[in-house]
Amino acid sequence: MHLRHFFRGLLKKEEVASAFLATLLEQDPAFRKAFFQKLFPDAAVALASARWTVQVEVDRVDIRLDSDAAVVIIENKVKAGAYERGQVLRYYESELARVPAEKPIFVAFVAPDGVGTHETDYLGMMDTFRKNDSAASVSWQTLSAISDSLKQEKTWRWFVESGFNEIERIIDEDSRRPVYPREGTRALLVRIADEASQKLQSLSPVKLGRWSGRDHEQIFTNKTHVTLWLDLAFDAEDEPPYLPVNVQEGDCLKVFLKTQFKLSGAGRKAPEIKSWWTQRIAEDVFYVPGIGEHRLNERGWFVRSVEIMLPADDLTDAMAQAGRAVLDELSRHLGDLGFSLSTAVSS
Repeated sequence: MHLRHFFRGLLKKEEVASAFLATLLEQDPAFRKAFFQKLFPDAAVALASARWTVQVEVDRVDIRLDSDAAVVIIENKVKAGAYERGQVLRYYESELARVPAEKPIFVAFVAPDGVGTHETDYLGMMDTFRKNDSAASVSWQTLSAISDSLKQEKTWRWFVESGFNEIERIIDEDSRRPVYPREGTRALLVRIADEASQKLQSLSPVKLGRWSGRDHEQIFTNKTHVTLWLDLAFDAEDEPPYLPVNVQEGDCLKVFLKTQFKLSGAGRKAPEIKSWWTQRIAEDVFYVPGIGEHRLNERGWFVRSVEIMLPADDLTDAMAQAGRAVLDELSRHLGDLGFSLSTAVSS
C-alpha cells in the first residue's frame, strides 16, 4: 500500500500525518517501544507494554493515547508554517481538566528538524506543569531513521516507508519556500514590527527578539524576570501562504495591539519576585500607566488587547510606546524589590 494519494490529495497534511503516526503506534509494537525509548526513556518499558486506546484529532489534540496508568498527547507538524508557539502548552492545560492528578501525562512534539525545538522546554518551565508529567520533542527525520532500523515484514514495510517518504517530501518542498512570504500586507507588518523593535531596543537595556507567526508579528524579551510578548495580531488565511486578511483599509492598517506578560522561570527562582507575583495574580488586574489594565487569563498571563487602525508610521510608534510602558512599569516594580527586569543586570 502506498500513501501518496492520502498525502497528495485535498486532505490536510497534518491530519494525514497524525493518522499515519497513530497507526504505527497502535499496530507496530517495535516502533511503539522505540518511540517511547527515544522520547521518554525512563518510562519507556511501562509505556510500551501498556494497552492503549488511540484516537486522532480529538478535542484539538492530534493524537491521544490513553491507558489505565497514563495519557500521551502528541502534537504533530509537517509544515514549519503551521507551528504556533505556545500551542503545546494550550493543549496540555486542556488535558489537566480531564486527567486525574495521579495519572501522568506524557507530551510529545513531532515536527521537522529545527521547528519548535524549544516548545517542550517552554512547557516544562510553566507553573502549571506537574512534577509527574514529562514532555519531549522528536523530529520526523529521526522517527524515519528509527523505523529504518527495525525489522518489519515486507508488506508492512512498504506501508511504513511510503508514509515517511511522503512526509519527507512535504518537508523538503516546504523548506524551499518562505513560511510567511514577506510580500504585500505581510511585508508592511514585518517592517512595522522590525522598526518598533529597533526603536524599543534603543530605549531599553532589556534584550529583545522578534518572531513572525501565522497571525501575528511579535517582539519578545529575552533573559528577564518577567517575560513580555508584544504583538501586532491580525486575521490570516488557514493555509499557505497564510496571507493577512481584512488588515488594510485605505492608508491605514487595522490590527490588534496586544501586550501580555508573565513571570519567567528565572523570576520564579527568586523568592521575593515570586512572592510579589503571587500577590499580583491574586488581584487579577495589573494596571500599566499609559496603556491601561491587563487582565489575568487562564494561563497566568496578564493580557491587554485593543483593536487599532492607524497609518504604518503611527502604528510603529504605538507598538514601541506600548512596549516601553510595560517595560518601564515592570522595571519600577522589580526595582522596588532590589532587582532589575533583565536577569543579566544587577540592580
